[in-house]
Amino acid sequence: MTLAKFARLNESLEFLTPTQSITMIKNDWESFSDPITLTKILTLDYPMNNLGNKRAIKWIASSMGVFDDDIERAASVHLDLGDGVYSYDDNKEYSNVTLKQFLRLLSINCNKMDSDSFRLFDEYFNQMNPLEKKWFVRYWVRTPRNGIQSGTVKKLISKIYNKKMIVINKHCKFNSLTEIVDCYMNDITPTSNLRMGVFVPPMLAKSMKKKDWPKQQVLEYKYDGARYQIHKTPETIIIFNRKGKIVNKQYADIIEMVSNWDYDSFIIDTEIYPINDDDSPAPFQQLGTRIHSKNHAEAAQKCPVTLAVFDCLMLDGKTLIDEPLSLRIDAMGEMPNQAVRSYDDFESFYSQSIALGFEGIMIKNTKAMYDTGKRSKHWVKYKPPRIDLDVVILGARYGDGKNGHVFSSFDIGVINDSGFDKIGCLGGGFKEIELVMLTNKLKPLTTSYDNGTFTLLPRVVLTVTADLVSKNRDNTYALRFPRMKCIRDDKPVTEINTIDDVVMLV
Repeated sequence: MTLAKFARLNESLEFLTPTQSITMIKNDWESFSDPITLTKILTLDYPMNNLGNKRAIKWIASSMGVFDDDIERAASVHLDLGDGVYSYDDNKEYSNVTLKQFLRLLSINCNKMDSDSFRLFDEYFNQMNPLEKKWFVRYWVRTPRNGIQSGTVKKLISKIYNKKMIVINKHCKFNSLTEIVDCYMNDITPTSNLRMGVFVPPMLAKSMKKKDWPKQQVLEYKYDGARYQIHKTPETIIIFNRKGKIVNKQYADIIEMVSNWDYDSFIIDTEIYPINDDDSPAPFQQLGTRIHSKNHAEAAQKCPVTLAVFDCLMLDGKTLIDEPLSLRIDAMGEMPNQAVRSYDDFESFYSQSIALGFEGIMIKNTKAMYDTGKRSKHWVKYKPPRIDLDVVILGARYGDGKNGHVFSSFDIGVINDSGFDKIGCLGGGFKEIELVMLTNKLKPLTTSYDNGTFTLLPRVVLTVTADLVSKNRDNTYALRFPRMKCIRDDKPVTEINTIDDVVMLV
């Protein structure tokens, strides 16, 4: 299969529903000479390439012999970098770039222009015609915007290989979709064991009414940090973030801590959270120093962290995810840094958690298996009552996968004495039709575009709900876990909440 055929396929898929896309790809599946490479690309199963929009623009402009501003302007006009490049080129001839060569280009490290990576990129990019360039660029910056995501590919694989979704989902606990296709093609049953160094999609919690909480339960503090999965063998330690990216450089101190634990191997589910000098939990926003700083040693000094271990997926070679939580807790035994647990009264444990500065508590079903990659009714989160605010949209970004053609991430703000203060980024609580409506409303309000964000005139009002308001180190304020409640077409911007309202909620 060539890049040319792949580009034409994606052009056909761009405005189809997921069901229509599945039907189209299924009908053509036998004509694809390399389904494994195709699956890798469709699921973005290739290495991160250290590329952002600004660097992508620089590489494209240099390869095409134009100014960076020219490409940036084209992307701004067409509201997409791929479409911008498509409009800028008039080469009619398709290239002979193969799908394997395409995947190799997607996988190169784009950290430096004065490298073999840029020379390879330049060589192949100039062979492509506009349609090929459009889809290369979209996959290169990992925003294909064709409605294809992992869930779509799962359903596709189910139909092609006549497997029930329950079987596909079971195999996805232990294998990538690429590995599953490879096994099915060769009539092999995918492995059902965890593997050290292979990320496991984490089990997620729900918020539910008290009457629906698990009856057989254990309570845990809810730590206000970020979720990390740690794999340890006698030779190495790997820390994955919740998206499966390795983040060892950010957490050398955690690696040193874990290396001293008296276990040969394990896969543990953890929360890393910032702490104050007295080891009490610090505001979540401080963790951004660790996550985003390039000077990792300096970030470790500015933001000390600690670890809370709350689950164990594998211990000394034995897979535990199909065992009940009670057994997984027993298996951890005296492992250090375990989450604080209680089997006693909910009210007192919750009050204790809040008094100590934690975010709330978790209520977990002691009989439940580890449900990888799912938001499960067996884990319930309970936090202080949420707050409601009326805000205005100040900026917007396109989404991923099925939301790639609509705005689905929004900068929101409230009124201050001279204009507006941004108080966070909003991406949850929207119905699909609401995202389409907002995109149509907001596009004409664009005043500028930079690095994927559209700056907008403050005209569209939303009511949002959030867990709490926190104060950042730079004396700005941010909503914690905001979600959209409704679009307020009835409310003028002059009547939204003010920064004084927000300060009072801290």
